Amino acid sequence: MQKNNKLKTILFWVLLSLNIVGALLLLLSFLAGYLPPSASGFVVFCGLAFPYFLVLNIIFIVLWIFFNYRYSLISICVILLNINTIDKHFQFRATPVPESCPSSVKVMSYNANLFGLYKDSDMDKRRQERNLIFQMFRREHPDILCLQEFFWDKSETLNFHTTDSVLSALELGDEPQYSYQYFTDTAQGKYYFGLAIFSKYRIVSAGPVVKDHSSNAIIYVDIKYRGDTIRVYNAHLTSNRMSAADYAVSRQITTNTYQDPAFDKNARKLYRKVADAAKIRQEQARLLRKHIDSSPYPVIVCGDFNDTPAGYCYNLISRKLRDSFRRSGQGRDITYHGASMPHYRIDYILHEKYYNSFGHTVVEELDVSDHYPIYATISLLKKH
Repeated sequence: MQKNNKLKTILFWVLLSLNIVGALLLLLSFLAGYLPPSASGFVVFCGLAFPYFLVLNIIFIVLWIFFNYRYSLISICVILLNINTIDKHFQFRATPVPESCPSSVKVMSYNANLFGLYKDSDMDKRRQERNLIFQMFRREHPDILCLQEFFWDKSETLNFHTTDSVLSALELGDEPQYSYQYFTDTAQGKYYFGLAIFSKYRIVSAGPVVKDHSSNAIIYVDIKYRGDTIRVYNAHLTSNRMSAADYAVSRQITTNTYQDPAFDKNARKLYRKVADAAKIRQEQARLLRKHIDSSPYPVIVCGDFNDTPAGYCYNLISRKLRDSFRRSGQGRDITYHGASMPHYRIDYILHEKYYNSFGHTVVEELDVSDHYPIYATISLLKKH
């Protein structure tokens, strides 16, 4: 009898200790949205792991119900503190577009991953997959289209005349005032990499906010809409730029298999790489936030932030704005589905708080890129 009591005591203290650690990790996940990455790289990782720490604390709540329900308050209190963060990750509203939605625009954001340029060596298959993207544009017919990892080729070798194909799919013709491309890199004088915004409404001014000699940058356009001007941002914040070794480490972590003898060394390198990239995104996000605050016009912000809803960059950029997913989305809204990495929501459509948005949708059937396209209809009528 005494032996059983001793075992129960040991189990109690083990469970309590693990629960406290799990609660602290979830608390750090909460802080990830407010603490700059330059202050702590570890907190950045806690933000990435938010969904897992949330599930862990729910498990502790269930376990304490069978042992001593009062201790479930540890996880319950921390989860309640994270209600706003949970709301950024999971939604059940699914508000459809009303039959009558005047003064509205359909906005789409998509990291096209260079339209599958490196996905397949077979040119015919590559062309077929690229055409799937243009067919989707034609079917969904967005009024404003923001593309990250845009690629255009003016040679006849690859036949990636993507600008013409997008203009054709959206029925915009070839007039320059309906599109703006900003190329961050050029190869051999004929291959262009960057970002693009296409609009059914006339673009009256445009320019870069953040310049980068990679595929990452932030651009904006000012669009004339029924006498008013709207500023649209297209942001592609710095990625983690992971190598094959980094992906191998990530795969081992996600599958819980640590077979590589160099795992510890590679894991430390991955930690530094992700932490350093987060610091760069922090500065990019601050520049974008400053540009938004100084905008003379209402804004819509689209893009691939390479940051989860628990992260600092998302929280900084979305401050004073509404997230179309939180207004009208459903489920967990996974937008990144790359191999060997956890799947996250890192692509966003944000808008002014006095606008409303409907029908936030992830186009999951299109997997040419490692990102899914997202779109929403934004009502530009100011709410009173």
